[in-house]
Amino acid sequence: MKPCLLAALFAALASAQERFPKPDPARAFAPLKIFDSDGSPLRTPKEDWEEAQRKVREDARWAAWLSAERAECDAWMDA
Repeated sequence: MKPCLLAALFAALASAQERFPKPDPARAFAPLKIFDSDGSPLRTPKEDWEEAQRKVREDARWAAWLSAERAECDAWMDA
């Protein structure tokens, strides 16, 4: 019993170390990221439902994609 307790304590202490010892991990691979006006690589998603509906109406590839997504979702819900 005591070896298990000791192992659990060691694991807890080991995981308590700093997870990201790098100085600024958000800036890693900065040339590949698109930053917002505040300099953050995390952007708030913007939904444009009118544009999405227009694309599905006017572009056969978008309509096919939506149909496949709906079929997959419906199959998952029926399972």
